[in-house]
Amino acid sequence: MVAAVLLVGAVALALMVPPDQPLSTTLADLAPGLAPSLRAMFGTGAAAAVLGALLERPAWLIPACAGVIVAGAALTRRGGRSARRLR
Repeated sequence: MVAAVLLVGAVALALMVPPDQPLSTTLADLAPGLAPSLRAMFGTGAAAAVLGALLERPAWLIPACAGVIVAGAALTRRGGRSARRLR
């Protein structure tokens, strides 16, 4: 369910904003104080470098990647009973 929401959100972002618009610009349009407050909260260091790199990616890319990761995790998660293997 989470993967579907993330992938649909990524497609919606890809359709609504220009394809190369960075996530920081999209966040500034939606919530004007969010991106600067995130940068101020993380300050300087490794977390700030990762956050800065993520904010410069296209807006649709981050939810699409997260959706693919969550979908892969859901598919590889072991269910209740395992299937018998034929030898």
